[in-house]
Amino acid sequence: RAYVVPYDVAEPDSSLRESFHQHLKSKLEAHAYPRFVEFIRQMHMTITGKILNQVLRNMHKLNVVQEENS
Repeated sequence: RAYVVPYDVAEPDSSLRESFHQHLKSKLEAHAYPRFVEFIRQMHMTITGKILNQVLRNMHKLNVVQEENS
C-alpha cells in the first residue's frame, strides 16, 4: 500500500489514481510497485522530519476494519 500526498489540494479522482499507477508501472518492476494507493492530506512526521510509520499502520488498520464492516 502506498500513501501519497498530492501537491494539488483538490480531491484526487480516479484519473489521478490511474495515471499514478501507470507511472509507477512504467518505472518499477512488477513485483515492486504498490497494488493499492491512498491519497492523504498530510504525512505525519516527527520534529526531525521522519515519517511516523505507526500512524500509517493505524490508518491501514482502520481502513481494513472499515472494508470488512461494509
